[in-house]
Amino acid sequence: MVKVPTGFQCLQTLAHLDDEFINIIHNIENFCVFFREVHSSGDRQTLRVTDFDATSLRYRLLCMESARRSATHEELIGDACRVGALVFLKTVFDQFGWWGTAHIVRGRRHTTILEKLKVYLKRLDSSVDTLKTECQELSLWLTCMAGLLPLQHINKLWFSSCLEAMVTKLRLKSWEEVEAVLRKFLWIQWMHGRACKSFWENAQRGEKQAMLGVSS
Repeated sequence: MVKVPTGFQCLQTLAHLDDEFINIIHNIENFCVFFREVHSSGDRQTLRVTDFDATSLRYRLLCMESARRSATHEELIGDACRVGALVFLKTVFDQFGWWGTAHIVRGRRHTTILEKLKVYLKRLDSSVDTLKTECQELSLWLTCMAGLLPLQHINKLWFSSCLEAMVTKLRLKSWEEVEAVLRKFLWIQWMHGRACKSFWENAQRGEKQAMLGVSS
């Protein structure tokens, strides 16, 4: 029996996540499990777009009654999770070229979705739960999902800085510790592991260069 990833389960202690959203996450996790099994078997050629109702899942995420309002703290966390799930779906199915141009996310340019993620990350950072581990782990996952999209230099700097801030707040000392947090949410190791590690390493190098610049 596939379970909802623990990161989303833990967020329920801070805010109730819409039952429909939880059901969608359960559906997404179902095909994540299949993707992991196919990779471990070495039979990736069996993956076909027609095997997964990804378009329907995106449409359901977009059409949820509370989507994009974010008027309350509960709606903020729920909408941040929804956008994160949409970006996750994009990162998965772009691997196979199933969704057309790589510059479009849910019918919008990457710049649009990145600005939405920035807003959510800023609001989460100033929310009543900003010091809660569950909230910080969500922000870390959202930041790493953003890092998998094509980023212009200014956005790369912004999300790299955000990543460093989250790693510091969570007191994570290594990539293995960072990855352990990311695995609590939607995550497929063979698709996201190497790319996210590269994003983290680049952020680490940027932070060290910045510190050297200040000290000199």
